[in-house]
Amino acid sequence: MNQPYRDGRRRVPSKLTRRNNTSSITRVLLLLCVLSPASVFAGEERVGIQVLSKHFREMREEGRGQVVCTFPPECRLQVEGAGSSIPVQRLQLSFHRGWHVTMDDVPVGLPVQCEIEAPPGRQSFALKLEGAKRTYPLPLYLSLDKNEDPVTVVYEDATRYASDSARAEYGNRPAMHREALAALAHVILARCRYIQDNHPGHPYRFCDLTHCQVYRGRTGMPSLVHEDRWYIDHQHLAGPLLFHSRCGGHTMDMGVFGAEERGFLPVNDILYRTGMVLCHAGDNGWTRMLSPVQVRDIMDDEKLSRPPPSVEYDSGVPVVMMKGDSGSLTLAPETFRLKINRVMGWNFLKSNNYRLEMVYGDDGPALRFSGRGLGHNVGLCQHGALALAEMGYSRYEILTHYYRGLSLKAVEGEMAGSPNLSYMIFDMRSGRVTGQSHPAMVERVVPPGSLWKIIMGFYLVIHRPDLVDGYHFTCGARGDAQSILSDGCWKPEGHGRMSLFPALSHSCNMYFASLAGEISFDDFNSFYAALCQRLGLLHAFSAVKGRAEWARRCAGLDFQVSMRLGDLVKIAMLVSGVSTSNDGVNRLREEIDREGLVRIRRALAATFTEGTAALPVHPAGPECNWKDPVGLTSDMQQQPVDAGLWGKTSTVIDGTNLPLGYGMFLGGKDERGIIVILRKGNGHLAAQWGRLILTDRLGE
Repeated sequence: MNQPYRDGRRRVPSKLTRRNNTSSITRVLLLLCVLSPASVFAGEERVGIQVLSKHFREMREEGRGQVVCTFPPECRLQVEGAGSSIPVQRLQLSFHRGWHVTMDDVPVGLPVQCEIEAPPGRQSFALKLEGAKRTYPLPLYLSLDKNEDPVTVVYEDATRYASDSARAEYGNRPAMHREALAALAHVILARCRYIQDNHPGHPYRFCDLTHCQVYRGRTGMPSLVHEDRWYIDHQHLAGPLLFHSRCGGHTMDMGVFGAEERGFLPVNDILYRTGMVLCHAGDNGWTRMLSPVQVRDIMDDEKLSRPPPSVEYDSGVPVVMMKGDSGSLTLAPETFRLKINRVMGWNFLKSNNYRLEMVYGDDGPALRFSGRGLGHNVGLCQHGALALAEMGYSRYEILTHYYRGLSLKAVEGEMAGSPNLSYMIFDMRSGRVTGQSHPAMVERVVPPGSLWKIIMGFYLVIHRPDLVDGYHFTCGARGDAQSILSDGCWKPEGHGRMSLFPALSHSCNMYFASLAGEISFDDFNSFYAALCQRLGLLHAFSAVKGRAEWARRCAGLDFQVSMRLGDLVKIAMLVSGVSTSNDGVNRLREEIDREGLVRIRRALAATFTEGTAALPVHPAGPECNWKDPVGLTSDMQQQPVDAGLWGKTSTVIDGTNLPLGYGMFLGGKDERGIIVILRKGNGHLAAQWGRLILTDRLGE
């Protein structure tokens, strides 16, 4: 299961020959399909798709209809037996008491097999369907026998097909949803590369129907994945890459289809820190009723003869079990769902995420299906992916959210960067975002971790200047008799004697935790509430229980505290000293002791010279987060720290449905600010990425 295609590839023939019977037609068309998932066509990776199959079926079922294709000038029709290619600009396929074909209004006898070739510089054709114009790539391959529906096949660049198919699946979406579309495009591209025989015996790998992936031709929009330097490693997959519309709160594995190999593990579609369900739309829930007699009649199995069977659903196994007086019948949930829906309607049992219980009413016993979601529930949940994209998560975070253990692979020989890197650049004067790794970053909510220490510094400078220079704490080695933090400081040997500004540079947890014995929670809470109100920050700051919890809050170790990246931008503007257009920032600056603000900024500049971002680079986590070619371990180490560079590092526990270590950095240089988030990283490495980006060295 899920083995890659063999590496041998063939060039698509330029001519489609005509034969006298359907089996010959199929053999000829099969020449267009190669043993690899995508053929080499004019030096590009291409994939074959059957298009318009649904429309042809509906035309036949309704007994009428037509499809008209319009080709650009100088297109040529290749048909064996014609002696040469023929100019063609219009192809009409219609159904009325059988199939009919006309080329430029000239009837064509059946059967017919032909290829419409593209002229130089024109690689697509247009057609109108249900009042909408569609564009498909050329050449177009057509096979039609009077006893069969037309087979129309096009070959498309794989990355363009993946992008256009993802857009067809999702429909029109705003820019903030781009990462969800890109994640789905990566899934479809990987499917192009590993699926061996999606349509056995047919001359294409995919069709344009939902059970493959929807495709409505070229959208004319840029590829979602063409510039990416990381792709799904299709040669090392735990299972098929499936996707569906809505999971309703959790996904399921391949056992839904009765497969012994369960594939990727099911996941909870939540943000673990808050428990928020991502797939949460109001129309997610559904209820259906069936009588046991109806179930028996639909199953039509002799084991379920009278009396009506009992029906149980074990979603953990998962199986649907039906017991009658002549035996029992066990079905995979998706098999059961499809059997029911073929009779009751395709939207009757909307998903496999449901509870099943017997209820009793005036009409007798009935089975109540109480469910959520839409689709088979396996793999990527398209609706949940939209929610993650809206909240500022990247395509790679979305992929690894739904496919636990998924491997990514870099494009060989290129500056790949890291798929775990997210960043947002902003203007210190206005707060306007001037660059970002992906849309909606400004909306992302994170635990600030040690970035919180900047706010603690503001509080001391404004409300407790007596503690700024007048209070010290000795941060000892782990294991010393220090009861403030049970796990000690992040630095095993400790930082020694600390005051505020060195503690900021070195991010000393023990110093800031010790402040819990010096300052009142209520006083600080009033300060922070006023700060949020004046700057328009998200105020997610709950009460604490006892001094130990307050100490962890002071040290930035309470990861239930949350801040928007847009809020951190305002904190950076406050620190920077750059003249801003933000009235709230300007008014607050006037109330802060100028010397205190300058000293905070100097301390954050020392982060790079002697603190948590100081060189040399300390590798940690996956190699893609620190190893060449990004320059973190070679050229950069020879460069002096740029004047004016400052910032604060943070390492937090965050993630989507699983807790992971994240490195963060908030800083700036001159009038540019940056926020970096590094999945499976730490604050030290996040700061190195921030330095690379702020000094325009990324990609050198």
